[in-house]
Amino acid sequence: MKNQEGIELRDATLDESLRFDCLVNSRYHEDREAHYSRIHRFLMFFIVVSGAAAISQVLESVPYAAETSTAMAAVAGLIDLVFGVSEKAKQHAMLRWRVLSILADLEAKEVDVQTLRHKLAAIFADEPPTMYTVQALAENGAIRAMGMDQRKLYKISAWRKALRHWIRFEVKMPDHA
Repeated sequence: MKNQEGIELRDATLDESLRFDCLVNSRYHEDREAHYSRIHRFLMFFIVVSGAAAISQVLESVPYAAETSTAMAAVAGLIDLVFGVSEKAKQHAMLRWRVLSILADLEAKEVDVQTLRHKLAAIFADEPPTMYTVQALAENGAIRAMGMDQRKLYKISAWRKALRHWIRFEVKMPDHA
């Protein structure tokens, strides 16, 4: 479709659909990045506190205190290393950055929507398995941000929100309630 000046117009529906998908995806990765960053910071704090020589000296009178705090520091370091907590945070940060760059291109209206949708699909291919409750919360955020019909919001229990990063909940969230 072209306007009066003969300039090709983009389909607003396609724009909004892509904008929604980008908002959902960026919110998803923001939540996951924050989760892994919190864990990493906690583990690093725990390692420093547990491994500090001052703690060993203060606790000399407590049997096995130095050995226990040293072992706990080693275990926390192993958890961070084996599970790649900081790497996972960086991965989600990079995925979010890629999605936000697509959103910026969409706002500039200089790139074909189908090209941008193709770029977004390429990002999907690089993503780890979806945590469905995190996804549903991201969709709720995008629905609110875009002023869409609030009846489309997922209803998510408090326990499911609390466990969203720890349990995948294999079955996808039900249709919007």
